[in-house]
Amino acid sequence: MLRNKGYIIQLETLMQQKQAMPGARELIHAFQIESISYLILTERSSVTVDEIHGVREENLYTSTMAAVEYIVAHDKKAINVDYIGGKGIRQVLTDTGFHITHHQPQYFFVGMDRNLSYDEYQDVFTQLRKGSQLVSVDNRRIQIVDQVEKIGNGTIVRMLEYASGVKAMNFGCGTKVLLKYASSHLPYSCSEIIMIGNRFKKDIVPALQLGMLTFYVAGSEEMMKQGINDELHPDYILDDLTGLLR
Repeated sequence: MLRNKGYIIQLETLMQQKQAMPGARELIHAFQIESISYLILTERSSVTVDEIHGVREENLYTSTMAAVEYIVAHDKKAINVDYIGGKGIRQVLTDTGFHITHHQPQYFFVGMDRNLSYDEYQDVFTQLRKGSQLVSVDNRRIQIVDQVEKIGNGTIVRMLEYASGVKAMNFGCGTKVLLKYASSHLPYSCSEIIMIGNRFKKDIVPALQLGMLTFYVAGSEEMMKQGINDELHPDYILDDLTGLLR
């Protein structure tokens, strides 16, 4: 079923809890053998290509990359930034040429860091009150860690918004801006790109809005609860990724 077009694949469709999902390795291998252009999309700030077997750096696209590209395009004076979150955020910021500083940063990037203390969140709040712009690169309301539900970065961002009165610029999964900037790294228009995701509202709906062909890997999601109907639905529904290889 593979087509000679560009593919964007949401990371959790390929791997969860550091374990490859059924058909994931075979799909990436098929992309490489057939020289098909693809990107793996993630909002997890700790992810690097070292954690995804067989994937090259140019095939990983993160929400931090989208945020940085947007800011560079819309604010020519942006230079001083700060962040909380995983090593992936710092790598993108430094590679872009931003100056990471705790002294009056223009933008404050917020990704998931489960080791932060109350005082460290207080520091973020203080910078926002002094004029920093809040940038969210991870929308997850909850996250699953060792099969346990825990507070996600999206919840922390909402807390910071409420406390500081600063509305976040949002680049996490579920936003069209993330998919739009990701698609610009493939040699195809949006109508020629195929989106593969396992979350209907966050992966499939934004892709449909941009005119992409969509493959929804339903897995354990109860489709009737996701808002799928005759007017709004994926182009194809799969049980797992092996369906793409038949």
